[in-house]
This record gives sequence, structure tokens and C-alpha cells, in this order.
Amino acid sequence: MKKLMIEILCLLCGLTVQAKKKVVEFPYWYYSNTSDLEIKKVVQTDTATILYFKMHCVYRPWQMNTTAHLEVGGKKYAYRSGKLLTKKGDKVQEFPFSLGIDNKAPKTTVSGRDVYEQDSLMVCFDPLPKKVDYLDFIEGDGGGDWTIYGIKLDGKPYPSALHEDKINSDFADLGLPNYAPKDRKAVLKGRIYGYRKEMSIDYFVNTNSFTGKEDIVLTSDSLGNYRIEENLYFPTELEVTLAGKNFYVILIPGEEQVLNIDAPTLAAKSMNPVRDTTLNDKPGYGFYGKFAPTNEYKNKHHWDFNPNVLKHEFLENIVKLPFPDFAEYLWTSMKKEINSIEKKSQLTTQQNEYMRLLAENLYVRKRIYYLNLISHRVGGRLPDSVAPILDSNKVGFTLKDPHAGELTLFKNLKALYVVNGNYDYMDYMEANDLDSGEVYQWMVNLKKAKQLASRISLMDPVVNEADWENIAPEYLPTLQEMNKQVIAQMDSLKSASSTARAIKEPDVPAEQLLQAIVDKYKGKVVFVDCWATWCGPCKMGIAKTEPMKGELAGKDVVFVYLTNETSDFTTWSSSIKSIPGDHYRISSEKWAKLPGIQAIPHYFIYGREGKKLFDNEGWGEQLLPQFKEIILKALGEKKP
Repeated sequence: MKKLMIEILCLLCGLTVQAKKKVVEFPYWYYSNTSDLEIKKVVQTDTATILYFKMHCVYRPWQMNTTAHLEVGGKKYAYRSGKLLTKKGDKVQEFPFSLGIDNKAPKTTVSGRDVYEQDSLMVCFDPLPKKVDYLDFIEGDGGGDWTIYGIKLDGKPYPSALHEDKINSDFADLGLPNYAPKDRKAVLKGRIYGYRKEMSIDYFVNTNSFTGKEDIVLTSDSLGNYRIEENLYFPTELEVTLAGKNFYVILIPGEEQVLNIDAPTLAAKSMNPVRDTTLNDKPGYGFYGKFAPTNEYKNKHHWDFNPNVLKHEFLENIVKLPFPDFAEYLWTSMKKEINSIEKKSQLTTQQNEYMRLLAENLYVRKRIYYLNLISHRVGGRLPDSVAPILDSNKVGFTLKDPHAGELTLFKNLKALYVVNGNYDYMDYMEANDLDSGEVYQWMVNLKKAKQLASRISLMDPVVNEADWENIAPEYLPTLQEMNKQVIAQMDSLKSASSTARAIKEPDVPAEQLLQAIVDKYKGKVVFVDCWATWCGPCKMGIAKTEPMKGELAGKDVVFVYLTNETSDFTTWSSSIKSIPGDHYRISSEKWAKLPGIQAIPHYFIYGREGKKLFDNEGWGEQLLPQFKEIILKALGEKKP
């Protein structure tokens, strides 16, 4: 079989079987930006270089950019030809492969979805110089193109760049450090060994800034040293992509943590089968510092206790069990999971404590969100016949939990390592007499601080010094600085020469809010644009409608813009200076309840008597003539 494969390789490149060749099985590399493409073999001859890829994507025809090439020392080696191969039993089927087009192998349909029988890809390039240690495969120059760097041609793995660090052992057998509320800078830093400028460093973090503005700062240099920092006021999960792998880190206010990456070892373990047993004990990354054991556990078991992941068995039991039985099932399942992990895993003291907090947190969140989950399941995810069963299950719901006293979760502020700044546990804690401890008080303080931040953000700044008295001291500096900035921005808007006006939202229930705003302009046609500063299509729509606003100048039409607190105040107040019209900031709580608005941009047009004439979600340039026609008709004018 191996001989047959070599013959195919030689034939597709126009070679003879007798050509002198060098074959490297399962070559190592140090970075790849795709999991779809994996090199299984490199064949070098005097007249060609052939790469044999394994395909991992079967749901679409394969395509490769027309600029695909090999590169050594900055010199490019051009593509010649290729073949798609499918192996069935002892037979190898060949199919044409060309750059720049969909290369269609045979397919079958599974559950209404096409599945292509494309197994392997063989591509031929110009020959390389005789003495070459490494090569790069580069599909193209775009950010989405496949690249595999540092493909070794000696068949040996890269040596590991990471070494054991004594600082880890200093904390391995200690429990989680106690936590005290603070508003401080959190830092993650480290180095990527084997770094190249093409390796992206990316991150995602649920912002916990009072302003809603992400103030995370990322810096890096040409040696692969990086630093990520953000001002935080409780421990927050950071998802960061380094050397093509996602890592999960708990950022801790006032703490500096280290994560070093060995890109070649990471690549060898993540893609190639293990051919060198020395790789087994080298994960390709290393956490260092006080929270290293916790972060190591988090990355190995990230999805085990993630509240956003609902297992099938869990969802089925929502349907089958009345709430009291379901709640007991939750508790039993949690205890069983903890016992199973403790038996199978060699956890440090810190990891064991963290694992228990994660498990208990998941238990409580599933329990308190039972009604939400029930409503979600009734809302179309299950047959209508199931709805009465779910509705009957609601009857027994209670926050009173006979197991609440057995939880360690709320005993001290270590809970903050897993609750991620949520204070929606408060009703549960009150129902179970857990509201006298420091965790509950922290939630009370955080809720007060966030409520005041929301008030300031909605253009109601603090002018009475007594309003600061109920705010915990760790939050005061940030909120007071935010307050000063909002006052300055509001003064700037008042003195701005533009025709933009910032107006407070009417004090009415969310269900009445949109109509209440429209009713302020009785006698005029009202164009309403629901948008956000972070929404690209929204901003495009605003820019494209500006000429129309000029054409309608002087007529009885008013342009109203609505956004919520996800647009941070500073960015929003600066942006609207160049957007003539009346601008309203809506609280996120009310925005979530606004009827008829599921996504943005969203546009409404109301007539002179406040009757809705137009309602559309999404932006498209075809809307412009519709806007103008409806507005002119409502004004009693004909379209010019």
C-alpha cells in the first residue's frame, strides 16, 4: 500500500518512480493556524516537493487559495499540481484538485447535510534545495488563509523550551488564597517560545467595568513577550488565544500571573499523534505563581462545570421530574461528580478546593434559574404536548434548599473566584438564611455600586455628596471619576454646535417606553433608529441616512436614536455630536423588555398621530428609498 501511495505521488508530479526521494512521516511543526489541515508526510525528490495532508473538514468542498506555496528563508516555491484521495478498503480513489475552485469529492447526505468523502490531499510544489531543515506552507496573504510554519524535515520533535519552575511547587499544596474586595489592576503576562509575528494574540473577557467600557490593554513584542492588563473589581475569567490555542485564566485584581507557551510542543501534542513518549509529560504551556494550580485545573476541565453548558441528561430531567425531585437530582449529581473527580484525579489542595466551588456554583445556578430554563424549553424547543408537563413542574419551585447549609460556596469570599461578579444569588441566600455573611454583603455592595453606575451612565450624575455614603470604599474612586467624566461630557453636549441632543429616557415601564418617546413629538413624523456604538451595520445605516436627513430638513420630521448601556457613555456621547437628532440612552434592564426589538439595527417610522407605519430589523441600502417614501407620504407629500 505504501508503495502505491508513493507511485501516485510521483505520477501526479510527473516524476519517475526511480527518482531519488526523502520521506518524512508525520513531520513536526511549531505553529498552525488551522485544525482542518494536518501534514502527514513530506516527500522530497530532486525534481519536486510533495506534501500529504489529512483533511478534517467534511462538510464543504475543499478549496485552496491560488497563491498557495512553500517558503524557505523568504524564497517561495510554487505549486504545481494536486489530487484529492479517498481510501476505501485497499483501493485509493483519485479526484482532481485545482487551486481557487471548489474541489468536489463524492458525497453522501446525513440528516439532510452533505458529507464529502474527502480523506487526503496530495499537493506538489517545486523542489527545495538539498540542505533544508525547515519549510513553511503558506496558502496566501489573507488573515483567514491556512499557514503551517516550521515544518521539520528531520522527523524529530522540537526540544521543549519550558523548564520546571520552583515557584509552582510553593503553592501546589496550599488552598485557595483568601480574597478581599478591591478595585485593582489584574495582569497576565508571559512569553511564547517559537513566536512569529504571524501568531495572533487574541482575548475575550466579560467586562466588569462600571462604565461598560472594556479597558483591557494588550502589549507584545517581536520576541513573543506579551502582557494583558485590566482594572477589575472582582476575579474575572479571561479567554486568551496564544499560539493557536485557547487558554482560560482567572484574572485577579491586584495579582500578576504568568503563562508561558512552548508553541512547538503545543503544536505536536494538539495535532500529531504522539510518537515521542517524552511529549506526554510536556503540555506545551506552564502557569506560574500563586494561582498556577487553579489555572492548570481550569484549562483541563474548563467545560466540566461551565454554567453555559447544559448536558442532554440535565435537559431531559427538566421535562421528566417535578421540581422537588429535579432539585434532589441536581444535588445527587453534583456529589457524584465531585466524588468521581477526586477518585480519578491527583488534585492539589488548591485544585480540590477550586473544583468544589465550581461544582457547587453550577448546582446553585441551575437551581435558581430553573424557571428560566423551564420557560426556555416551553418556548419552542420541545413539542407543544410537553408544555403542560413543564408548567405543572413550576408549581413546586422554591428557593428554599435543604442542602444550602452543606455548601462551602458562601462561607467566605473565596466564592468570588467562581461567581464571576453575579449578585443574582441574593434571593437564594435570603431564602436559606445565608444573608449574614461577607459574601452576601459583598453582593449588596456590588449591586449598589452597579446601580449607581447605571444611573450615572443614564445622564443622572451624582450632585449630592450624601449619595456616595452607601457605596463601599473600594468602588468610590472609580465611580467618582466616572461621575466627573459624565458631567464633563454632558456639558460638552450642551455647548456643542451640532444639532444633536441627549435626552433622558421617560420614566415609564419598558413596555410603554417606545410609544412614550414617540408621543413627545405628536404632530410630527418620527423616524426611530435603534443602534449601538459597537454595531458596524448600525453605524453604516446612520451614515447612509445622513443625506436623506438633509433632503428632509425643515419638514415636520424628527430623527430619534435609541441605544442602551452596552454603548459606554464616553464613546456614545462623543459619537452623537456628529449625528443630528434626539438621542436617548435606555437602561439595559428596560431595553431587554422593549417589545419588538430582538436585534439591532432596528428601524421604526411613526405618523403624525403616533401610529406605527414601518418596522424593520437589519440594515440594507434598499431601505433608503423606503424610508423616504414612507416619511413623505406621512407628511402628505408625494415622492419627488
